[in-house]
Amino acid sequence: MKILIIAATLALPLSAVAAKASAELPCRLKAEIAAVKPGKLKTHKTEVGRNDQKGFKTSVGAVSWDLDDLGQTIPLINGKRLGISKPNQGSFGNGKIYDLGGKVVLAYQVIRMEDSESDPSNLTLLVGPKGAVSEQFLVAGEKAAEYTCSLVK
Repeated sequence: MKILIIAATLALPLSAVAAKASAELPCRLKAEIAAVKPGKLKTHKTEVGRNDQKGFKTSVGAVSWDLDDLGQTIPLINGKRLGISKPNQGSFGNGKIYDLGGKVVLAYQVIRMEDSESDPSNLTLLVGPKGAVSEQFLVAGEKAAEYTCSLVK
């Protein structure tokens, strides 16, 4: 009987961990950003090509922009292109950079081949201390306006 009680006790924390791990990246980050003490969070609201030609210094390196071979605006960290998966690639537009100290969130509107300018997708990138993308999450254009965890706005 004691074994059953122990198993039931262990099952609860494991299910809580699984639920937290399955939460979408923007929702997890939104909660983490909300928990940062006022005045400690560094953010930059950007319009690619307008107010960020020199880039922004962050805890993981300087975030700047360049054009790829197709003329699409792409993000760089310390002059190196970020590793963004093919389905999430497109031309970056307006967005925000959140510096969480040791990791940086880039939340941007992205126009992919299947999107329209009037209906861009929302892409959230989590960049780790070495300047590499550790996680990414895309909300397709037609669903982006209704997405409640968006960090782009």
